[in-house]
Amino acid sequence: MYIIWKNSVAALLINKTSDDKIIQSLNDRLKPATVSSITVSELSVSTHLSETNLRIIKCLLQSGARTEISEIAKELDLYEKTITRRLNRMKEDHLLEFSLQCNPAAMIGYIQFAIPIIVLKSHYRSVNERMFLEYQENILYSPSILDSNNWLIFVLFGENLFKVDSALAKVEFFEVVKSVDVYILIKWQYYDDWILREIEERL
Repeated sequence: MYIIWKNSVAALLINKTSDDKIIQSLNDRLKPATVSSITVSELSVSTHLSETNLRIIKCLLQSGARTEISEIAKELDLYEKTITRRLNRMKEDHLLEFSLQCNPAAMIGYIQFAIPIIVLKSHYRSVNERMFLEYQENILYSPSILDSNNWLIFVLFGENLFKVDSALAKVEFFEVVKSVDVYILIKWQYYDDWILREIEERL
């Protein structure tokens, strides 16, 4: 679930199907902020996590996902092949996703911005390919946590606001795009503490 309010975008992951009551509750709890839109996307996720998988995730969170597989194996007293197999399975089940992210504040001379796109299901692939063709030198990455049936989101960079506006205008003219927006990224902030607390409670 992506919640968009003035100058901010937040992503919330919930473990049950969203309904109007949840959305209304979020609107109420976020006041005095004014929510401009809430986009809900359901993604099938396997929630079975063994103790070993939880310990692997804990190692990744504590190291900022910068630790080597060999180090995780040593920490957990497991074979590297076991760690690799479990990581691959968790990625396939949408429990983990790995990507490189640049700190917007550190990109001196450039603006980092996100373009979320809603497309017709039948044109997802063509729009995805066109984006990489048009902006292959400017795309930092494309998160895949959104529903791949109708959502695309790209994080790009440009030299100035004119480049950002130009990118938005060009994507708006893609014939099969249902809607598109743009958000200037100032910083990324993640809340890993609560995940670590949940893991500790289950171990």
